[in-house]
Amino acid sequence: MAAVGLCGSRNVTEAGLHAARVCGRLAAEEGLALVSGYAKGVDTAGHLSVLEAGGHTVVVLAEGIERFVLKKAYREQVSPDRLSTRMLVVSQFAPAQRWSAGAAMARNQVIVGMSLGLVAIEAGETGGTVKAGETALRGKRPVLVPSSPPDETPGSKLLVAAGARSVKDRQELLDQLRRLSGEVAPPSLFEQ
Repeated sequence: MAAVGLCGSRNVTEAGLHAARVCGRLAAEEGLALVSGYAKGVDTAGHLSVLEAGGHTVVVLAEGIERFVLKKAYREQVSPDRLSTRMLVVSQFAPAQRWSAGAAMARNQVIVGMSLGLVAIEAGETGGTVKAGETALRGKRPVLVPSSPPDETPGSKLLVAAGARSVKDRQELLDQLRRLSGEVAPPSLFEQ
């Protein structure tokens, strides 16, 4: 199944949460799995939205799989049947490894690698979201930055200046996701 990645701020605005929810719903409607981390904010909003819309999602952990605990929001908002059939949890780390900032940055590379493109929401000037966007751009994957209302975060501006596409509204995001759903295979991250 083709997938779109989603990265964004933990301390996201209401507009950013709305963008993450719209991304999840549209991904489900277009038959794209959503690939994201497991943090509060953008990650959680995207995962819950795609699951509620009947789509598939991939949770990429920044810790070992033995550390995974289903968060309250997932237990309360999504049926157990849907969780067991539509959510995949993966980790590249040793089973008992604890979360660390370095592991979160490495996790974002997996999100990009599993995806045909990346939606980056409210990226800071430094940190995981802007680094994931830069990795995607280097790997010739499209990076979409929702900008309605205008995303004035420093990292989002940097990504747009580096070649990410500013997406003004729901229809433009839908058009871009439709393009991604038509892709056969992502380009190799090692191609330059």
